[in-house]
Amino acid sequence: MSRIIKQDYPGQIRAVALDDVDRAFSLFEWRDPLLDPRPKWGQVYSGIVSKHASDIGGVFVRLQGIDAPILCQIPKTTRLPNEGEHVRVKIKSENWAEKSTIGKLTDEPVSSTTHNESFDAWRSSILDLGHKLSDQYDDQSASIVSETFDDCRADTLVLPEGGQIHFQTVRAFTAIDFDTSGKKLAADRMAFNLAGIVEVARQSSLKRLGGVVIVDLVGVVNEVQHKELTTTFRSEFRRWDNRPVQVLARNAFGLFEFSVPRQSRSYLLSSDVDPLHAGFEALASFWRFAAIELSANRVETVSFAVGSKLLNAIKISEFDGEKALAEQYGARFHISEDDARNDWSYDIKHVE
Repeated sequence: MSRIIKQDYPGQIRAVALDDVDRAFSLFEWRDPLLDPRPKWGQVYSGIVSKHASDIGGVFVRLQGIDAPILCQIPKTTRLPNEGEHVRVKIKSENWAEKSTIGKLTDEPVSSTTHNESFDAWRSSILDLGHKLSDQYDDQSASIVSETFDDCRADTLVLPEGGQIHFQTVRAFTAIDFDTSGKKLAADRMAFNLAGIVEVARQSSLKRLGGVVIVDLVGVVNEVQHKELTTTFRSEFRRWDNRPVQVLARNAFGLFEFSVPRQSRSYLLSSDVDPLHAGFEALASFWRFAAIELSANRVETVSFAVGSKLLNAIKISEFDGEKALAEQYGARFHISEDDARNDWSYDIKHVE
């Protein structure tokens, strides 16, 4: 039986779905819009048409409460709304790596989804994949959830059979490289490639890979081998993910290529790839860190030292993380600027 481990933090919820051998295959993360106002995949927002984008057959819409306008592509058979017209937009793809949020005009009502409704929808999507589930909500789950999220952000994965898989997401695509780590595989290349492609299917769901994904296999596979890899990949992918997947035909370079709809922001993205959103990630990360430390120190007062960028974000954020911490753990903490940190970093200054 698969299981879900859930953990609440100030302004956010995280959960992990594990299969019957405790391998993670899906992650859930909800954040209070005051903490992270970025448009979320699948949500419907109200907005105003700010500009026509005739060259690409769409319009830019400025959403209520969100600064950057988003692009909405419009079919030729659909009436082009006027500039200044009020519309509703459903998010098709979140923005990342300087790529704009993509939406579509809709008649659906504006989303008012609560964190419980979001979690229930995610849980139902796993049940739809055929998994039987049990749930775990306790103090022991915090470390498992944190470790799983950290692991899925790693760009290198060690295979149990030996060798590694390397992931790198850039603006145009995600590249995956199969590395034998010097192991000689003259007669076992296909076995290595099959084991790797099984893992890529699970990681695609776990890391939220989207768009074009290019896998550099070990050696050049023939048509029969490519067909076997494709069949295996499709079968494994359907175990973990309900998005449609398209596998491209074999090419002469030994690459295995597939494409899945890009929806939520990939967990592989770092602040180097997505610098505009580093502040949102750092702020959410700090409140999780503070909650975990206060939970571990039930009596002592904890002092946190933060960088200047993070302290400024705490001050201007509409989400009152200090109030949320105090309501749950009491006023047993202090937050102060560390002059040596001119960035988004943070740490424990001392415990009294």
